[in-house]
Amino acid sequence: MAGDGRERRRLVIADNEQARIVFGQHDEHLKSAEKSLNVEIWSRGDELIISGEAEAAEKAEELFRRLFHLLSEGHALSPQDIQYAISLAR
Repeated sequence: MAGDGRERRRLVIADNEQARIVFGQHDEHLKSAEKSLNVEIWSRGDELIISGEAEAAEKAEELFRRLFHLLSEGHALSPQDIQYAISLAR
């Protein structure tokens, strides 16, 4: 977003099952990432939208890109794996 140091980033979600795993039950992983990375995250249709300070939004986008990539390569990710990845992204 211009002028205020905030950015909005979008990721296209190709697979609903992957989204369910990455988002967590009741979006718990999204909420955890929001808190840890100081961003706002929401999903609309087939998009994941991240808003926050430029550096934080970039970290969150990279985190979710990597998680979706791992799943698309066939890696199984547990809720603990995702929480650990979120903690490393800080």
